Amino acid sequence: MELQLQNLKPTKSDIKIASDILIQQVDSGEVNPIDAALQLKVLEEFVKDARERLNKYTIDELYKHQGGKVNIYDAKIETAETGVKYDYSGDSTWAELKAKSDKTTSALKQREDILKKIPSGHTLVDENGEASIGPLKSSTTSYKITLAK
Repeated sequence: MELQLQNLKPTKSDIKIASDILIQQVDSGEVNPIDAALQLKVLEEFVKDARERLNKYTIDELYKHQGGKVNIYDAKIETAETGVKYDYSGDSTWAELKAKSDKTTSALKQREDILKKIPSGHTLVDENGEASIGPLKSSTTSYKITLAK
């Protein structure tokens, strides 16, 4: 089966089917995984840039419709309040707790910086007799793609 994104319906099931097709093509050797990853990165960056720049136009168009909603191709597009932020700085109790929290967070970060320098699983005893144990380290192997400007 050939993967054709232009025929993709805006449904989660069609997106999953398209993804399955791509993985089958990689698994069969028909598609190089590095080429596929690069093409996906290009699409990802394109979508991110286009969505940011299209946002104002889409919202303006949605406001022309009753209730700021449109159903098109079995998908619903609607205005939504996202990224709500609260400013608590006017409350003195909050400000006091925040200052304590910031101090604790800073002390914790300093301690982590010290511990990171100790080899994993090793114990270091300082001049005061305080023992510090190097943190266990784990990581996940993945890949990153850097596109030219």
